[in-house]
Amino acid sequence: MKLDESAVLWRESPNPEAPLVVLLHGIGSHEGDLFGLVPELPENVAVASLRAPLPWPNGGHAWFELGTTPVGGFTYDADQVQAAGQAVIDWLNYHAAQYRRVALVGFSQGAATALQVATLAPDRITCLAMLSGLLPFEDPATAHGPRQLPALIAIGDFDEVIGDRAMALETWAEENLDAAISHYPIGHWVSAEELADLRRFLDLHLNEQPV
Repeated sequence: MKLDESAVLWRESPNPEAPLVVLLHGIGSHEGDLFGLVPELPENVAVASLRAPLPWPNGGHAWFELGTTPVGGFTYDADQVQAAGQAVIDWLNYHAAQYRRVALVGFSQGAATALQVATLAPDRITCLAMLSGLLPFEDPATAHGPRQLPALIAIGDFDEVIGDRAMALETWAEENLDAAISHYPIGHWVSAEELADLRRFLDLHLNEQPV
């Protein structure tokens, strides 16, 4: 699995030592979606918005195939989730190697992929933000995260897509990450309050790191 380098949207920084924020969109979307959040992010960071590698049947792209169970749950191939995470790591290593401080910001399925990246290559990531995300693990009880990694876990209390899976993510994050968990009175979208919290989180954890 490989990402399309020509599909990446960039906001570059004139500062060669600037941190990098990598945006991972949700299922059925594209790299232009989260790129619209750039004005809400810290001014002193570079930004790269990636396109997921798999075409989605209803339009847009996906990080991994997603099925449903008869009771409304999700099914996915653990190997494919890991391959999606590895594709992001490969992109970082080949196309963003100069950035020493990297934040991953993912929405929904992109958040699950961001978490997979963080578990596969925790030393490559400075901090992680999961917006309306879910766990990417087949068996969360046997999956362990980098406890020292700062993570913003943003949960919509009326999220009709993630539903009870938000509680599973919250429980896992409390045990496996250096997690700051925030709840918002919203559905499956990003609110202005959430964006303000995201900006403060990125300012704190990207700027406190030594260059």
